[in-house]
Amino acid sequence: MEIYQKIIQETARRILKPHGIIQIGRSRTWLDDQGWFVTQIDFQPLDEDSLLNVGVDFLWSRKPDLDAAFAFAYGGQEPGSADFTGDETAFAAEFAALAEQGLEKALAYRRFRDPEYAKQILLQKYEQTKPEYRFWEGYDLAMLCFLFGNHADGMTYLRDFMENAAGNFYHPSGLYIAWHEEVLHRCEDLLPALADPQNAQQTVCNMIRQRRALFTARASYRKMQGDPVLPPVTRDLTM
Repeated sequence: MEIYQKIIQETARRILKPHGIIQIGRSRTWLDDQGWFVTQIDFQPLDEDSLLNVGVDFLWSRKPDLDAAFAFAYGGQEPGSADFTGDETAFAAEFAALAEQGLEKALAYRRFRDPEYAKQILLQKYEQTKPEYRFWEGYDLAMLCFLFGNHADGMTYLRDFMENAAGNFYHPSGLYIAWHEEVLHRCEDLLPALADPQNAQQTVCNMIRQRRALFTARASYRKMQGDPVLPPVTRDLTM
């Protein structure tokens, strides 16, 4: 192992592991598992340097071929980097600062455990995105509302998402986007279960458990919780 890689591994472990954040295999990606969402801390390699990406992925299903990998539904690249120029001491200090920055962001994202806070943040993102550019914003809001018992708002955002998806099969250049149509058809299949106030929450919980199972079946992800704590009862998310 190159010395800069050893510094990255040891420093990230020292800073992140005490907070319950787990390393994915031997990679540069660490995961803060919060049951229905995860926060990724990714020390993206750039030659011998390291960039930082930190973001949340919500674990309700989107599309089968997208579900097997985590994405950044909220968050993304952070400023700063750690640059290895041959000076091990200087790089260790730079990377420690980068890891602390990643930790601070991940701990801040734990506020998403409060569904009212999560809805407020996702609603801001939804409203700040022009309607013609919205896609997952409405879907994520819908699933969050279903998960925590606000069925009426969940249906409002789901219908908005489906109407938007139906009008977004083509890029402005004229290119057909097949997966947009596939996502719409999948939502149409889920609609009967989600439209039922008695079944919507359980449907989303099942989606989360099924998606988590895709990861926990892999050796590198087995440190994830085997039985996550999901909402056992409805909660009012009306705002």
